[in-house]
Amino acid sequence: MKKWILFIFAGLLLGGGWELGWHMRSSRGIVPLSHSVQMQKRSEPGPWGRIVYDYSMIEMAPTLWQHVQQASGATEWKLHVTNPEAVRQQLLASGFTQEQTQTLMSTLTPVAGGYSVHPRDEFILAMDPNVRRSWYAVLAIETENSDYDYPLRFWQKTAVGWLQDAEVDAQALDMAQRLIFKSGDLQLMADMPLLQRNVRDPDIMRRLACVLSRETTVIAYLLVGPDDNIEQLANYWGYPDRQDAVRTLLRATQRSGFDRPIPLSMLLPRFARDRVHRYWRAGDPAWPHCHFTSLNFFNDNPDEGCTNDTYAASMIQRNYITVVTPPRLGDLILFKRGENEIIHTCNYIADGIVFTKNGGSLGHPWMFARLDDIMDFYSYPTPVRISFMRRRDLPNQ
Repeated sequence: MKKWILFIFAGLLLGGGWELGWHMRSSRGIVPLSHSVQMQKRSEPGPWGRIVYDYSMIEMAPTLWQHVQQASGATEWKLHVTNPEAVRQQLLASGFTQEQTQTLMSTLTPVAGGYSVHPRDEFILAMDPNVRRSWYAVLAIETENSDYDYPLRFWQKTAVGWLQDAEVDAQALDMAQRLIFKSGDLQLMADMPLLQRNVRDPDIMRRLACVLSRETTVIAYLLVGPDDNIEQLANYWGYPDRQDAVRTLLRATQRSGFDRPIPLSMLLPRFARDRVHRYWRAGDPAWPHCHFTSLNFFNDNPDEGCTNDTYAASMIQRNYITVVTPPRLGDLILFKRGENEIIHTCNYIADGIVFTKNGGSLGHPWMFARLDDIMDFYSYPTPVRISFMRRRDLPNQ
């Protein structure tokens, strides 16, 4: 008798559980799926709708190292000065001691347009971080010191630091840490060839290079719910000629009845959609830098001529106009140092989020970032200013 009572009781529980589950699934009181997307940041609603985002970190795959490793010849610091005394004064002004300055001056060599010094690896590794920051800023201004003009850069926006949680030999990590210096909130490292010379195990060096390639990126979603204006969203995200395709996705999402997240990448034109949060792969150009990226944002078939800086500059001059109205999807953002030096371009997405590739190296990914962060990223060693541009042939509304 007791077994029958238990059996009936269990059946009631199972039936009630199924009914309760059905009620929860069909109820308007269900917890929206968007709540399971744990984003720390929520944008102010705009023509783009409601965006949630957070910071993450992306790093190069080990297989790419063979394509991006640099020459590891001895370090040479070049300066465009007219006499040795000018070199001495710059060294002292950067914080080197008299003894250190004398050591470097003993390696002084005349070169075309100035002089160069040749520090030993032990000297570079022992440099004080403040002196390194000051001196490397001097080297960055000199056009022939490319490693210092464009060092590896990392700004920490997540709990995990640049070299944290890295499965790399401790000695190699310690050596890399000694070479890192700061400029504001940025961490920088300009001595990759030195690491290659001193980390002799190729597997350790490959893994260390992947860790040093880390960049802070943005993971972002558009929330679509019953009360959102689908036509407004389609007009923004489908600009200039994809409104029908975007509208179909938005309506399907809205019909779920609750807030649902759509990855921003799914709303972009094909070129950006196929690249965001990935690295170079076979079939991509050999030097897919920022200008190639930003000028092809709306192109189904990329113009590889944009990998040439002169060609890219002429494209901007002929085909783009400056806009002072609020930016919209795909607008070109120019980063300038001085009057005419364009050092970076990227594309506006929405709510201060941009689509960018921070350098032509295959070790730099296509990714999302915050515009303010990219401005900080490129304001080393001197500040930059930005302007927004739009293709002449695209609708201006």
